Amino acid sequence: MMAVLDHSNLIQLFQVIETFHYFCMIMGHAGGGQLRDFIPSGGIQEDKAHRLFRQIVRAMQFCHKEGIAHLDLKLENIMVDDSGNVKLIDFGLSTRFTAGEKLKEIWGTCLYFSPELTQEEEYESPPTDIWSLGIILHFMLTGRCPFRAASREQLKKLITQGAYDILPHVSEGTQRLINEILMVGPTIEQVMGHPWLSQGEVAASPSPSSDTLPKLPDPTIMKTIINMGHHPYNTWVSVTS
Repeated sequence: MMAVLDHSNLIQLFQVIETFHYFCMIMGHAGGGQLRDFIPSGGIQEDKAHRLFRQIVRAMQFCHKEGIAHLDLKLENIMVDDSGNVKLIDFGLSTRFTAGEKLKEIWGTCLYFSPELTQEEEYESPPTDIWSLGIILHFMLTGRCPFRAASREQLKKLITQGAYDILPHVSEGTQRLINEILMVGPTIEQVMGHPWLSQGEVAASPSPSSDTLPKLPDPTIMKTIINMGHHPYNTWVSVTS
């Protein structure tokens, strides 16, 4: 599924190599680490949050336009590259969807569950991603999740009730956006069109063209070389250099 997701804020899948002993995925490198590691206890400044959250929303908007829901969107699955831009990773729980399609399986991380998941109801997949965006934005600005409890059942109850607070240092515009996501249930286009997202925006950089991507080696050649005992990653680097 990742092979069709070509976006500057999604981790790039270059090659999948399957051998008798290995199943290797050659992917882009996000050397900055997890986004969560950049968020201090009180949250990050809003001017920085604007840029990073805008990139996250754009990545999800692209996925949803391609008919793919992530279903495990959380801070641990958002990386930062060496240029300070976000890269969404881990599409292991992702699924293709059609408009109005309902799911029954409960996936993801409880802290990021939408009310439908906590009540084990059928749900549409795109709104669950959007709900997770609200959790992520709250954490980015405050350094904590909006719903916190001592047990999983208490956490589910708070999510179902919509019982959360936003720290007073968060601006009114940001509070409105978080409240809209966690209470109104907007579409990804409505989130992207919110005035808060456009604050501090500069002209978008052109999307990387296919000419800038590494040349993909022939899978047959790769398998032959790896079967001879060479390391998969080192082989790929040598062939594409």
